[in-house]
Amino acid sequence: MLLNGQPLGSGAEGNVYEVVAPTAFKNYVAKVYHRHEQHKHRASKIKHLITAQASSNISSAVILPKECLYNEEGDFVGFLMPRVNAPYHLTSLCSLSLPHNAPEAWYNKYARVPYNLYFRLLICKNLAEVVASLHQTGQYVFADLKPENIKVNLQGDVFVIDVDSIQVTQDQALLFATEKITPEYAPQEVKQIHFKHEIVPVHWDHFSLGVIFYKVLLGLHPYTGTCLPPYEDLVSNEQKIQANLLPLGDQAQHFDIIPEPHQAFGQLPSSVQQLLETSFSVTPSQRPDALCWQQTLEKELKVLGKPKIKKQVIVVAGKLASAAQAHPVDVPSKPSKAHRDVAKLIAVNITAFMILMALVRFVSASNLFKQTTLVSPLVVTPLNSTVESKKTTYSSHRVLHRQSQKYGLVDSKGKVLLPDDYDWIGNFSEGLASIVLRTKTGYVNADGKVTIPLVYDEGWAFRYGFARVSIRQKMAMINQQGKLLVPLYYDGVWNFDLPAKGLARVERQGKYGFINQQGKEAIKLWFDWADDFAGRATTKVKIKGETYIINRLGKVLGRAKRLK
Repeated sequence: MLLNGQPLGSGAEGNVYEVVAPTAFKNYVAKVYHRHEQHKHRASKIKHLITAQASSNISSAVILPKECLYNEEGDFVGFLMPRVNAPYHLTSLCSLSLPHNAPEAWYNKYARVPYNLYFRLLICKNLAEVVASLHQTGQYVFADLKPENIKVNLQGDVFVIDVDSIQVTQDQALLFATEKITPEYAPQEVKQIHFKHEIVPVHWDHFSLGVIFYKVLLGLHPYTGTCLPPYEDLVSNEQKIQANLLPLGDQAQHFDIIPEPHQAFGQLPSSVQQLLETSFSVTPSQRPDALCWQQTLEKELKVLGKPKIKKQVIVVAGKLASAAQAHPVDVPSKPSKAHRDVAKLIAVNITAFMILMALVRFVSASNLFKQTTLVSPLVVTPLNSTVESKKTTYSSHRVLHRQSQKYGLVDSKGKVLLPDDYDWIGNFSEGLASIVLRTKTGYVNADGKVTIPLVYDEGWAFRYGFARVSIRQKMAMINQQGKLLVPLYYDGVWNFDLPAKGLARVERQGKYGFINQQGKEAIKLWFDWADDFAGRATTKVKIKGETYIINRLGKVLGRAKRLK
């Protein structure tokens, strides 16, 4: 099987690739685990999940593995799963504004105006139905259900992806534990359950559903707000979940600042309000299950009735596209506008990064950290790359703390370079490694210094002096000083093909072109598809279904020859 060398996506567990050949698998993608995740326990779990959908009534919208993947030596490396025909993650509907450059039809249907509530409730109903189908088997709990693992299309169909980490039980015994959780979607009892060794109850998912639905309907996390004394030190949503501080009802008295979007809670249907409030109950059994959500939302949708879709005011390339009684949405048509948007977005993320780094420093200085020495319970693994400096050559080592499942860095002598407070540290490439803390990604050098702040949603390895990054599903490139080479407004960015005078393929709104290492669009984005140059003088592109050859200046040299 031949995979595209450029990942479609990357994560702490592995990378997802497009299947190039054989063509029989063109509707599938391959998840290849990182080497440290390719173990027998993982293979056994994937084999179990492959048979699950065939032997149960789990919705096909739960994207389960279809076939195991092995390398030439016969070792398990990953699996095949169906490709999802949905362009956006649910995160695109979980903030106050829609993604820039979303299609006009997307704005018309999901802009936050009262008469579009029906379509957002429909998405919630569809997700509840999918989750209910999994729970009704009595064997599975997602445990890490979140918008980042859910894709949605214009019709409101939802698909749950990245499900290979779900919990599997059989006859009330733990068969395969969940692999990971996300604290902002985990309930109050998270501190009492060791999720990698104990059974996570289904009520856990019920809490996660409530958080997701709140974000879809109101545009912010339900625990967002600034607390009054004596709770002023509770700044993260995770902390407020643990303290059971929700800026609604009686608990609102403990908040100094309650963001205005929370006020829309009172405008939701009363049955939805009631389910949301009980979703966050400290008594797990009181939380509504997915089937209850499904049935309630079905009734509300019938009461509301499907509205006629109205056009929104959208500015496209400086021209008014349509008129309606809604706030205009600016779509960036020039890099200069995108730069301003990115600056605001990164400023917000840098503030969050500073708060997180303060928390890390606190943990590092506390007695809790002093207990995590190199003697045990740390697992030390060398990173793939040896880092060279002007004076010396040495290898940094990644350490994994068994209890906390957090990563840090030590040198070859065991000296702590970076405390084991991080959710993931990648391999070093060109002197820098990606580092993840609470879903945000930055970069650290071999001395353990965070040189690029953790402000990105995703970050890939450096190659030829640049790394690909993304925020809110928009991609760009940064240099080793963390400066953006191009604005964050591309839908796809690939690596440069040469260390000097290289070209990198980019895609925006379905059109492909190439940028150079000065950040300029060397070849304009007008092709329907383009292949990488890969160091060659020419490459293939498609225009209206026909394949052509272009050179590195973008000149069309003629049609590509067909193989006989």
